[in-house]
Amino acid sequence: MYLRPGIDGRKLLGLILLATGAGILYLALPGWVWFLALGGGLIAAGWVILRPGKKL
Repeated sequence: MYLRPGIDGRKLLGLILLATGAGILYLALPGWVWFLALGGGLIAAGWVILRPGKKL
C-alpha cells in the first residue's frame, strides 16, 4: 500500500477508525443499539487521535 509522504501511522489510524465507525453507524440504521454504541465509540476514538496538538 502506498502512503503519500507526510502521513504518519497515527493519522492513518484515526482515519481508519472514523471510516469504520461511520460504516458501523450505517449498518445500525435499522435501530441496533449495539452497533450505534460501537460506531459512535470508534468515531470518537478516531476524532481524539486526529485532533491537532492533542495527546492521548
